[in-house]
Amino acid sequence: MKEFPKHIINALFIIIFISIFIWLFIYFSDSSTPYQEPPSSNRAQSLEDLQISTLNSNSVSFKDLKGKVVLINIWATWCGPCRIEIPELVSLKNELGSNIEIIGLSVDSSSKPVSSFISSLNINYPISMMSSSLDSYFGNVSVVPTTFIFDKQLTFQYKLKGYHNKQTLKDLIDPLIND
Repeated sequence: MKEFPKHIINALFIIIFISIFIWLFIYFSDSSTPYQEPPSSNRAQSLEDLQISTLNSNSVSFKDLKGKVVLINIWATWCGPCRIEIPELVSLKNELGSNIEIIGLSVDSSSKPVSSFISSLNINYPISMMSSSLDSYFGNVSVVPTTFIFDKQLTFQYKLKGYHNKQTLKDLIDPLIND
């Protein structure tokens, strides 16, 4: 019986390992049941007062967003699942248009890579840098991406940890738009 060369066996093990890792990532990262937590009284009472300065020197005032569903996505340029999710958010914004406002908050330590990233992906929604003042609104975010969804009255509805595809997000947002 002929023996396989060692480099071929090693390559097969690497391919199997990578395949299992990819399968686990896909299986565990797109949850069909969103994580929901009760809104903190601080978040629920003061969201209307929140104003975010964006990287393109504009400002987003939440009181002006009343009447739209609001999706806040906390992400980073170095985050693999974020790089997959952001084009889904761009597509979602294109599809839902003025019914939704998406705001991205980057946890990167510098805005320079974020600005390059925005232009390379043609991001069509406002982006700002996460700050300690925003922590009081969104709490301790330990996973990126993390997405918060608020209804038209700016009432907290969902907190989603990890990657979620466009259809999963749309299934959560559509009832809020039609409400």
